[in-house]
Amino acid sequence: MCRFSNMILLAIACLMINAFVSSKAPLCCSSIVNEKCRQSCVQVHNQDSPIPQIQMLLTSAEECTPEFTDFWQCINATLPAVRLMKQWPGKACCDMAKGKECRKKCNSADSRDTMERSCKENSEASLVACINNQEDGHPCCSKAIGTSCGIVCQGIYLAGVSSNLRPNRKVLGQHCRDTDKMVETCVLMQRQPQSNSTQHYLPCCDKAQTASCKSKCRSVLQTVMSEEDQIEEVIKACSYPQPTDPLWQCFLHNPQTKKNESAPLSVDNAKFQCCGKAASARCRELCSQTYRKRLSYQSEFESSCSYIQPVSTVESSMHNCLNDVDLPCKLGCSGLSFCHNFNHRPTELFRSCTPAADAAAERVYNFWKNGVIHLHQLTIPVKDIDQCKPAMWKAIACALEIKPCISQQSLITLCKEDCLLVLNMCVDTSKSGEQTVPALCNALPSKHVHGTCVSMDQYLHPSPYASRTMEVKHPCNPNPCGVDEVCLVRRRVCKHDCLPYVCHKACRLGQESKLLVPKGTNVRLANLDADVSLQEDCYQACYCSSKGLIENCKSLPCLRRDACQLGHENSREHGAQFSVDGSKCVCFSGKVICSRRTCHPDNSPLYTGMPGSCPTEYDPVCGPNGKTYPNACHAKCAGVYSFTAKKACSDRDVCSQRDVCPAGTHCVPRPQICLNDVSVVPCPQYECVNESGLLCNYHHHDPVCSTTGEEFTNMCLLLAHRKSLAYRGHCQTSCSNSGPVCGHDGETYVSQCAAWAARVTVDYSGKCGAFGDSGKTCSRVECPPLHPASCEGVIPPGACCPICATQLTLLWDPRLMSEAANLKKTRTISTMDVLTSLSDHVSVQECDVFGHLSVNGELIVIIGPNVLLPTALQVEACQSEAERIHNLFKMGSPTILSYLTLSPFLLVSLEKSSVSHLTGLDPTYQSDAHSRNFHSADNSSQTLSSHFWVLVCFWVLLSVLCNKQHLL
Repeated sequence: MCRFSNMILLAIACLMINAFVSSKAPLCCSSIVNEKCRQSCVQVHNQDSPIPQIQMLLTSAEECTPEFTDFWQCINATLPAVRLMKQWPGKACCDMAKGKECRKKCNSADSRDTMERSCKENSEASLVACINNQEDGHPCCSKAIGTSCGIVCQGIYLAGVSSNLRPNRKVLGQHCRDTDKMVETCVLMQRQPQSNSTQHYLPCCDKAQTASCKSKCRSVLQTVMSEEDQIEEVIKACSYPQPTDPLWQCFLHNPQTKKNESAPLSVDNAKFQCCGKAASARCRELCSQTYRKRLSYQSEFESSCSYIQPVSTVESSMHNCLNDVDLPCKLGCSGLSFCHNFNHRPTELFRSCTPAADAAAERVYNFWKNGVIHLHQLTIPVKDIDQCKPAMWKAIACALEIKPCISQQSLITLCKEDCLLVLNMCVDTSKSGEQTVPALCNALPSKHVHGTCVSMDQYLHPSPYASRTMEVKHPCNPNPCGVDEVCLVRRRVCKHDCLPYVCHKACRLGQESKLLVPKGTNVRLANLDADVSLQEDCYQACYCSSKGLIENCKSLPCLRRDACQLGHENSREHGAQFSVDGSKCVCFSGKVICSRRTCHPDNSPLYTGMPGSCPTEYDPVCGPNGKTYPNACHAKCAGVYSFTAKKACSDRDVCSQRDVCPAGTHCVPRPQICLNDVSVVPCPQYECVNESGLLCNYHHHDPVCSTTGEEFTNMCLLLAHRKSLAYRGHCQTSCSNSGPVCGHDGETYVSQCAAWAARVTVDYSGKCGAFGDSGKTCSRVECPPLHPASCEGVIPPGACCPICATQLTLLWDPRLMSEAANLKKTRTISTMDVLTSLSDHVSVQECDVFGHLSVNGELIVIIGPNVLLPTALQVEACQSEAERIHNLFKMGSPTILSYLTLSPFLLVSLEKSSVSHLTGLDPTYQSDAHSRNFHSADNSSQTLSSHFWVLVCFWVLLSVLCNKQHLL
């Protein structure tokens, strides 16, 4: 009997052990003392994926309080969901991926960046929302000291209920108490709904316990940054949220709190901005009514202010602006079947290179076969076009639909010469009546006037670039992204294989607008409440949130369109550009803004700017704006009279002062050059980085490159991984890591890669010790060779050596710059801010934006190849991009001025390098950025070319024969 009972007990024990072993629970679950927690441990581990594990764990957390340390230690050490969140907060979301490739990439990723290339937001919305939640929670949850608090906190975000804390607020309070109370408060602050305006929170700032906290709090709440960024900045300046702190009590219990709403949008704010360019009050009013309120006014607007007029119409500025918003110029064309001669043109700009336009061109051509050509207001009877110049008629039909871009935009872009050629041969004189060919064609512009029309010559033949399609790539044309996304070219290094573009969630600038801006962008929009009948321009600054909504708008001061008085009976109208004593100037709102060419520093004799007037010795000084000037004279000519150091800014030790950073952080240099008034808002040259890697903000994007070539999202994460800094910015590949080198900005960099990462082109090798002064100090400099060798480069102001690129010179209104800077998170606008924003507008992967602040106080923007040995074709593609951006600034297009950082710039001039001809192409092919023509070479050049190849063949044959003789 005893033996039988022992067998029963043994069988029961075996069944229990087998049941436990067959479960996924680890052995530590069996040693938990509390029975309910022990059962919960087994049940939680038996869930198949992280989210069900966390949902069950949150339920168990009500019973298994922090005192049950054995339970939480086991969970922390063994639960897969917790282990995944430790690797990267978003990794616990990977099972939500719909696509197999996306799930695979997510599971192997160590950051959001490496995952996003295989996971599109439009097709993986649930996954992206989960990752957003996880990363939103990390800044708060990473502050946890207790094990259970951190797990519960991050679990709440993973469970997808972070927008409604009510069901989990009790369990959060249970586990995040005493020393972890700040975690609960931080979560409550982050999830606290706020209104679109934060003005009613300003009284809370007065409850701050220190003057610095109060000042920072008030300034932050008046910016247009996101709510999360505002909270983060207040925490940095004041303290972590504490429930007993009057400041945070005020924020949490403000009675005026209401749900956040997006800003009211017009029908199309981008087009609404174009209305201010109307010459007549009537057209301005109709345009404003159409695009501000409702499109029902559109028919009246189009009939009263018709665009179907000659190019000389007084409303051409407004219509060119509207046309640019609807159909912006894009570089490159491909994928056309009927208009196949328009394919493979990587350096030309088109407005409508699409399959739909291709099909429309074919329909137009087929209609013309009926014997009548309709060109807007022209009706021309013609002979059978299948027999009379069919290639020319096909090119004309395609050009009307594909729309090659020209400087002076008009509806009829045909050149007079092409019109005369085709009509003289093909017009049906028996049906033309009294109309003569010259009468039909003389109203059209001539191809000899640059940028006024499109010559058809180059479209009679296939493109000569058909075999060189990989030399210049346009990853975003055609657009591979969703309708609510904007495509940006990816130029940074990838840890694994990745797409050459990134699709960013975007905000639409109006209910019906085609213009989108990426999330996280500060935008400038026309103020809908402004009176359009007044002679003034009124704007508001807003923020494009991660939800794709325009939010947190704040009004900017209105600017009157006042003329500028230059002297007795000499004035210039608002927006006019002109020259004064060789300086380029613009009149803006009653103020003349010019580049600086002359100055009287210290009441000394007149200095006429660079080069030659100031002393020639190189004795650098560092200005408070972060700019190194070659000597004190040049600094004073630029309006800088006080220096932070009498040496180059890069030689300063900005962290040498004691207590420059608060406790728990340490100082790290972060050089920048500010364009706003630094006497009002300083230009900091350092940042304070948390000493604990647990407090790093994964959302803060300020990339740095380590000495091992690894890129990190920000300095805090680099230090947390115990890496050493090589340089700030994205890791570079197509450059040299040897150095030092002197940049065109007059600053010394450790390598060419470091200079490129700072968006600065290299002047010469070695430390800076010379500057452009008619060759006096530059004579000691050995300039690097230009590529391609046939290039005649441009020399930036104050530099010694040329560069094969295109140079834009930008002037800005200091008033607009300061107003825009005050509304940004950093309260500053740096050269890097501007150059990075412009880089997003460059669509060629082999081109990028570089630049610096010149000694004359202008912003020099250099658009050129980002490869070590560029080809002539790549140089020309970059030139086309530069000319496109130049035209956008020149016309004041909302496409570029809707970006708050770029809106202060008023005047832009262009200077480009020249390349004799494109290597590998017929030398008779002459390039022009806006209009290309094929010219027949004369007989002598053809004979010379044929003789050259005969000689080459002769020498090859002779070499072969000699080698054979040698072998014998």
